[in-house]
This record gives sequence, C-alpha cells and structure tokens, in this order.
Amino acid sequence: MKISKQRLLQILKEEMQEDPTKLKSGTISTSDWLKRSKENVAMGDKEYTAAERKFVADIQDYLAKLAAAPGIDLPQHKSTLEQILKLLQQRIASKADNPEAEAGEEQ
Repeated sequence: MKISKQRLLQILKEEMQEDPTKLKSGTISTSDWLKRSKENVAMGDKEYTAAERKFVADIQDYLAKLAAAPGIDLPQHKSTLEQILKLLQQRIASKADNPEAEAGEEQ
C-alpha cells in the first residue's frame, strides 16, 4: 500500500499533537511543583471566578489527600485518571472550542 508524502506528514502531525487528557509519566520536583502552583494562582486572579477557584481547590485537595493515603499509588491508576480528564474535556472543555453548542443546549 502506497501512502502519499502529504498524507504521511498529516498523520505524523496528528500523532505529535499532545492530547491534554494524557498524563505524562515522570516526576516533578517540589520546587517546580510550587512554582507551577504559584503560576496557577496568579493566573486564577485574572482568568476565573471565586466559585471556579473553589472548584479547582477542592479537586486539588481531594487528589492530594488521595495521593497521600496509605496503599494508594496514583500512577497505578493512570488510566482511570485519564478517563476522568477525557470526560471533563468532552463535556466541558469542548464547549470552549464550540460556544454555539452550549448556547444550543440552553434553549
């Protein structure tokens, strides 16, 4: 089977695009984690409401407690966490890309 160069480039481009619902393996240092947290806090002052900050904080607190619980190793549950992220992306984040879809649901 022959495949055109253009089609091959398109396939490679699609494969290289990062899926926001895929969790990367690896680790993060405490200082990098704190830096990222501070950046998120600074962004939150401009980007989202107090109610949204509360949702984010509650989810972060829950995940932190879950990760700290004895006998739970979150990397072993990577696929479950990715399913949750995929669900959030499909039901909520996709509306940011298509605001007309949300307006149609409200009518």
